[in-house]
Amino acid sequence: MMKFGVFSEDLALVKQNGKYGYVDRTGKVVITIEYDYARHFSEGLSNVEQNGKFGFIDKTGKVVIPFEYDIAWSFSKSLAKVQQKGKHGFIDKTGKVVVPIEYDDIYGFKNGLALVKQNNKYGFVDKTGKVVIPIQYDFILGFSDGLAGVKQNGKWGFIDKSGNIVMPAIYDMVQSFENGNTLVIPNGETFYIDKTGKRLD
Repeated sequence: MMKFGVFSEDLALVKQNGKYGYVDRTGKVVITIEYDYARHFSEGLSNVEQNGKFGFIDKTGKVVIPFEYDIAWSFSKSLAKVQQKGKHGFIDKTGKVVVPIEYDDIYGFKNGLALVKQNNKYGFVDKTGKVVIPIQYDFILGFSDGLAGVKQNGKWGFIDKSGNIVMPAIYDMVQSFENGNTLVIPNGETFYIDKTGKRLD
């Protein structure tokens, strides 16, 4: 019995006897049902698994990125997250590594930057793989209103997208900026501040 998934980019994922393949809108099998695991097509490519390794195929079934990854995620904005030997990075649609596969974890790109984790510290890289915010923080909230909350030595502060410290790490707790202000808790007191660190009453 064949199980059908939803259509994505005019092809539907199907499963039969524990293997995956793809059919077109007429129900015709267009990519052989031979893969151990597969995902829906995204940006013209699909991440599929064979013999314990992931690679990418195009809509004709041609392998365009070899089966060499332990895990591969779907393409988004021309980049795909991949994992090898427990480390993460990003590749482009040609299979070229654009963010080195050396991070303990890496999160999706937002506004051109991706949060990375290495040795329990966090920082940001750009789409060329360049580290733009040093990997030195205990935790980082995503950028919002141009600033990101960063935790260091148990306290929170804020940095801008260049990594400059806008507000030193003096707060016990912070939230992300929204409409130019945010809630902070220093020394058990709770109040709002603006983007210069000025208290708002």
